[in-house]
Amino acid sequence: MPVNRFLAAGLVIALIVGGCAVFFASGDPDGLDSTLLVSGGAKDIFAPAHGEIEEAHDPIGWTSPMPDYVLGGEDAGAAGGLIALVIGIFAALVVILLAARLVYAASDRKSP
Repeated sequence: MPVNRFLAAGLVIALIVGGCAVFFASGDPDGLDSTLLVSGGAKDIFAPAHGEIEEAHDPIGWTSPMPDYVLGGEDAGAAGGLIALVIGIFAALVVILLAARLVYAASDRKSP
């Protein structure tokens, strides 16, 4: 199978699987968020969260361009999640292709 066709098939599969996952994603806190809520006193271990917990101090002052994997804030809903998904998949593809190119170039230099 040619490399271009393989990459296109992988990209289509990633978009389909990710697109379906957006609609099944839970709004409940994951393990790390839940641990933060328990340690901050906003949640009991086996009970739902109650109240709000203060944001941790950020010494760098950097904010995420897509917090909670949604572009446009929580009001954007599933559409914001789909846009963030497409951006994330293409960003990952670019990083993987650049890494592959670097490895390929390094292996060419070592060949006699």
